[in-house]
Amino acid sequence: DKYSADLIALVTPNVLIARPILQAYGWRVVEKPLPVQEDEIENTLFAQQFKSSSKEGMFELMRLWTFAFTGYHRVVYLDVDSLVLRNLDELFDDDHLELQYTGDFEHKEHSPAVPIRDSFLIVKPSIDRFEQIKSMIKKGKHNRNGWFDSRIGNFWGGQTLKGLLPYVYYAKHKGKGKLLDSCKYHNLAASPHRPGTKKCWGAERNCPDCRLTNITDVLTLDYSACGQPWLCSKLINKQHDNQQACKAMHQKWFEVRDDLERTHKVDLSYRFDGSKTAVVWSIGMCA
Repeated sequence: DKYSADLIALVTPNVLIARPILQAYGWRVVEKPLPVQEDEIENTLFAQQFKSSSKEGMFELMRLWTFAFTGYHRVVYLDVDSLVLRNLDELFDDDHLELQYTGDFEHKEHSPAVPIRDSFLIVKPSIDRFEQIKSMIKKGKHNRNGWFDSRIGNFWGGQTLKGLLPYVYYAKHKGKGKLLDSCKYHNLAASPHRPGTKKCWGAERNCPDCRLTNITDVLTLDYSACGQPWLCSKLINKQHDNQQACKAMHQKWFEVRDDLERTHKVDLSYRFDGSKTAVVWSIGMCA
């Protein structure tokens, strides 16, 4: 591989139990506070809207620390319900790009820039950009016309980084951000069409159906639409008609876990035997 990589677990002070486990498997645990505290935000209405627009509340902002890791050439941010299948070196060579991401077309609505899926970010660290984004959050200049009346971020969740980062890289630093192919990167096997139609979520006429992408062509996966495989659920989110894609994604997760356990010589006697479907696709890890 062209680049070596460190595994960094970014945690808040209240994360305690997981630390020694992560460290035992080679992760460097880095504790950080919120980069912007709620009482630092001038617009109190915006602060309340920000907190309610994300299931993580203010902790959504922890992703911003990726811009501050200036000791690294690039930082790949991943939510925990993600899986890396193949080498990502191809994304690290363009020194002009500061941010690479996939888009959330489902919530684009009338914004000129697509919302960012903040579960997968490729960041070129920069303290200047870190401080600039923090300053924008502290000002809280967001309303129904988006950030700074730009119409960017005038969608559900637009107060958060999903709307702010598109503003930064579409209005302020155009050309320094790049929208990636969401079938190839962070595929979540969701329908590209509005329910009951063949119309794309966004304004585009043609939208690829990532549910049909062969798993061998995918570099990273996002399990937010299919459900988390480690919960040993029955898989299926029928509203997206994504059963086959989700099954392949779940099977891939168990294959990777199987490889990890065998590499670390884990006792595999906990696994179930039998011919039931769940037992087969989970390599015996689910009853």
